[in-house]
Amino acid sequence: MRKSAVVTLLVAAVAALQFSSTALAEKVSPAVAKTLQAAQNASKAKKWGECLSNLRTADGAAGKTAYDSFIINELTAFCALSSNDVATATAAMQTNLSSPFAADKVAQRTRDLAKVHFNARNYAKTIEIGRGAIKSGYADADTFLVVAQSYYQQNDYKNAREFTGSWIRDLEKRGQRPKENAIQIYVTSCMRLKDEACTAAGFEKLVTYYPDPAGWANLMQSLFATRNDAAAFNAYRLATEVGAMRTGDDYTEMAQRVGIAQLKAGNRSEATKAFRAVKGDADIQRVAKLWSLRAQ
Repeated sequence: MRKSAVVTLLVAAVAALQFSSTALAEKVSPAVAKTLQAAQNASKAKKWGECLSNLRTADGAAGKTAYDSFIINELTAFCALSSNDVATATAAMQTNLSSPFAADKVAQRTRDLAKVHFNARNYAKTIEIGRGAIKSGYADADTFLVVAQSYYQQNDYKNAREFTGSWIRDLEKRGQRPKENAIQIYVTSCMRLKDEACTAAGFEKLVTYYPDPAGWANLMQSLFATRNDAAAFNAYRLATEVGAMRTGDDYTEMAQRVGIAQLKAGNRSEATKAFRAVKGDADIQRVAKLWSLRAQ
């Protein structure tokens, strides 16, 4: 994981100090004021280690108030995240979720925490926090996406399929177009599970909502890499029907990959359809070579 990926995503949010109205009326106590000022000065100078050291000192101060602890955690999250110390940052962020000084900012903070865990590849924690946000009504599209991707990254294709399938159906019920990456996760999860019906349904949604030739070309390459010939044929057929494949290269690729598979499987009628798709293509010699396989 690149440091910048995490820092760019959440440091700005932490730096903004998303305080509730209660927090804005508070002030740090004299017990930690000097040490917190030193920590803040260190953060401005991007001396993250010095910042965290001062914050640990402040955290151990006698007479520390609840608001002091809240500010210490806020600054700790910022300096730790800036230095790519994700464990320290997420611990501080998690603690402040239950603080009364962030009571009216819990939704945004929860979403941010899920994203930090995802960028740190803490997929189990991403799912835990993300699904909690969904249940509580805090989730946005990014929250759903990191949960779906976390299931997939853990090779939990069954839950990835079920989660994205539910998400897609919910969006459709509300008259909204499902996210393209959600459908792609759904399709690839179905493929991994060798669920042909699910795969075909997913491809149908993909070409219906996103009939983009360039995107389809990339997806087809991934599909062929799985050696799932039946799914490949369904994908090409659906893409052709909705006009998502228009170039000679696309048609030639269909004949070369799907046509061969259909011939070897004994499905000559389907192979014929594939070859006819490239009729008149400049690279006719490749098609002729494919036809020669019929005699094998």
